[in-house]
Amino acid sequence: MRLLNTSTGLFEEFIGTNIPAYAILSHTWGEEEVSFKDMISEPSYRSKKGYAKISMACQLAKADELQYAWIDTCCIDKTSSAELSEAINSMYQWYRRAEKCYAYLVDLESTVAWRESLSHCRWFTRGWTLQELIAPADVYFFDQNWNMLFRKSEGIEVLTSITGIDRVVLENSASLPSISVAKRMSWASRRVTTRVEDEAYCLLGIFEVNMPMLYGEGRRAFLRLQEEIIRICPDLSIFAWKASIPQVIASEGPIACSIFASAVADFAQSGSFATVNVHSTNDFFISNQGIKLHTRMSLQRISKQQGFRYVFPVCKIDDGTILGIRLRKCGASQLVREDPWTLVEHDQSFPSMQSRTMYLLVRLPPAHSPKYLLRDIVLDTRSRILQIVLPIEMYISNTWPWSRFDVMDQLFFVSDNLGLDYAATKISGSFDVGIRNKEVNAHFDFMLYSFGWANTRSREPFYTIVPWKPSDSVLKDLNDKLEQYDYDTFMVKADLSAYKIRMSSSAEYELADSGYSMTIVCNAHLVSDQTKCLVPFWKLLFSWSVKYNSS
Repeated sequence: MRLLNTSTGLFEEFIGTNIPAYAILSHTWGEEEVSFKDMISEPSYRSKKGYAKISMACQLAKADELQYAWIDTCCIDKTSSAELSEAINSMYQWYRRAEKCYAYLVDLESTVAWRESLSHCRWFTRGWTLQELIAPADVYFFDQNWNMLFRKSEGIEVLTSITGIDRVVLENSASLPSISVAKRMSWASRRVTTRVEDEAYCLLGIFEVNMPMLYGEGRRAFLRLQEEIIRICPDLSIFAWKASIPQVIASEGPIACSIFASAVADFAQSGSFATVNVHSTNDFFISNQGIKLHTRMSLQRISKQQGFRYVFPVCKIDDGTILGIRLRKCGASQLVREDPWTLVEHDQSFPSMQSRTMYLLVRLPPAHSPKYLLRDIVLDTRSRILQIVLPIEMYISNTWPWSRFDVMDQLFFVSDNLGLDYAATKISGSFDVGIRNKEVNAHFDFMLYSFGWANTRSREPFYTIVPWKPSDSVLKDLNDKLEQYDYDTFMVKADLSAYKIRMSSSAEYELADSGYSMTIVCNAHLVSDQTKCLVPFWKLLFSWSVKYNSS
């Protein structure tokens, strides 16, 4: 660490833990700042406007009996990329370890009405000064004429009002990791930096992460920051962001975008979001497919049509309401964010799907510059599909393989591997049937097994309906295998034969104490619907009817 001797005006280097007590300056950059290079090679550096800040910081430090001071304009050799990277990664700790921190508000006039002007100071709008407010144990605020106005410890209420930072954080009574990622992001959401990369780099200390500086990478810096946060922090509120609604939204339909925010401004409305723990999240890390996690998701009914939306709970608010983001499956276990302009309320009364391994895609255009329509992303994965169409009284309660089932369109898909065109679903229903002026409850569960549906040139796919009973060890054993192992079509076909499961397009259920029975029938149809698939595909339609058992 390079410090400026307040008596000699010379730089001194200190390594490791052998660092003396020092004062530190927090300020906003202006015209004619004095650099390290200026101070070691330019005799006239004292004539620059920025030197006054250096001189005053040293005077204040001497008055506080501190022999050394650190000022970011001159204590970093910015011509050395290695030194600059080290300084940026260490800066939060440097501010935290300082004996005194002086915040110089260059645009705050020396008047008795300074309190009314305080919130308009540029210092509160810059990205780098966020950590310079939070990290030190205390901060001494000065106006443009270097009159000391107040200390951070004395102005908690007004500082919280201006910045949105929690009181317990400014009082140093709460550690940053105890604050949700979304809330910490919100503190920086209305701040700006001169270079776009610094939007991410100025937050390294806030999230206790380190990463190399790559000036020139642009918005990718903020993406890398989110990746680094995920490596150390399993807080799903990092996904609790909302993009600002553009003036023109693609009229062709919703868009697909990265699961990550494209800018810290996306967290502007996340200041009240806390971490949510409604999941069993065992795996949560970056893989070459995206963010891999093992968790539960909830389902949201789509009004006036069959199917559901995936809602991924990511945060909660003060009243306990859990909020989530909408996801859409676009490949085997792969999901993208849909509708990035909103967060939706998580309906805890509706049962969540069982815990699954999935990948949330990152490498997509951000919401601010949508290049991909969601429809196009989804259709690219569907060269062959099997759609399940049920009466309103029935619903799908489980699927195998889940990775290739789209809960929204209620269909299975494969790409070019025809050896994976198998599907298994558990279908349930419970409703009242009007018979002879009375209501009779019809309750049923059955399995649908189907294979061979990728070949649309065949007469029709193979499929069978099998009534389900909890005591049926055969179906349970088969379904357990489908859940645990990576089956292909040939293996499913062989097991159906081995378990002596016959092909049947219907199933019959007795309606208790009524003398009637219900018949459920399945029929296959070859259809064309380019909103679901670009080529013709098989659709299985279910229907039911009631008949009197004359015998």
